[in-house]
Amino acid sequence: MALPVSLSTRDERRRDLARGEEAVRTRSASYFALRRFARNKLAVFGSVLVLALCILGFGAPILAPTSYSYADLMSANQFPSWEHPMGTDTIGHDFLSRVMYGTRTSLIVGFAAVAVACAIGI
Repeated sequence: MALPVSLSTRDERRRDLARGEEAVRTRSASYFALRRFARNKLAVFGSVLVLALCILGFGAPILAPTSYSYADLMSANQFPSWEHPMGTDTIGHDFLSRVMYGTRTSLIVGFAAVAVACAIGI
């Protein structure tokens, strides 16, 4: 599908309109690709999910309630609460913090695998 040639400047468009010619409005190929992508609900959902995981994983040092290795023996084996949304383990590690830091590690491994696969041409 050939796209119409776009006019490069506003002056050229005005000059063509003054001569009575109709200016053709064009869209780039990336516009059509993005529009087609936006219509696919599963693709948009997957992208939002990956973006949310990236924000949680790479934002773990800022967003996590405690550090990865912080252990509080006084709050060991707690059920989920406002203080520990996913509870704690037997030595008091917060599960939410550990899941967020683990997500970061998994994302780094996954992105590295994709980068290596792209580099060798698979």
